[in-house]
Amino acid sequence: TPTPDGTDKITNAELTQNSETVKPFEPNELNFEAIWQDLNFDANEPCYFYIRQLQANNEEAISSPIWVN
Repeated sequence: TPTPDGTDKITNAELTQNSETVKPFEPNELNFEAIWQDLNFDANEPCYFYIRQLQANNEEAISSPIWVN
């Protein structure tokens, strides 16, 4: 039986910075939380981040970009 959208395990997640994946995750859990720090952050260089996740039922979610400068 397929699960309803938004209720299956998160199989993959990617943290993306300026269109490049900087941290992949494979949580395989219903809930997912992570902490990541950009050790090369330069406040003089604007950048953006977003997260994309894929569920076991092939549904995906992509956050809005978060601009940092």
